[in-house]
Amino acid sequence: MLSGCLALAACTAHAPPESTRAAVAIRAVLEADSELGGVRNHASESQPLAEAVRAYVGGLDAIDFGECPPDFTSAFRRHRDAWHESIRYFEEHDELRGELHDVFKEIRESGADARTRIEGIEKDILDTWAEVQAAVDRHGSGSI
Repeated sequence: MLSGCLALAACTAHAPPESTRAAVAIRAVLEADSELGGVRNHASESQPLAEAVRAYVGGLDAIDFGECPPDFTSAFRRHRDAWHESIRYFEEHDELRGELHDVFKEIRESGADARTRIEGIEKDILDTWAEVQAAVDRHGSGSI
């Protein structure tokens, strides 16, 4: 019985603190997002922007948030939702091709209504990313 208790104590002593596990999990999510974002940004060069964003959102849905703190997970979910909400609008611009930021610029320059709508989409995406950054800062996971 004593050896079992010592083994449990040894395992517990070597387990990383919860804050460290959270920081590692957050970092893994951010790295996955960075890879997915890079693909998304260039996928629109050869396919409709809506398809590129849809694939990005699908990739985000596959990320494991199991070890992440709830506030980070909630913030990231809102960011994912902001991207998801943009898909319907981007379907209206299926003919455009180019790097994501160039397509955004082209949409913005196509008229006042388009500029207002794309700026609203960008604001939602950037505002929710700021929430993600705030959660990262709270958990000491470094800057994004």
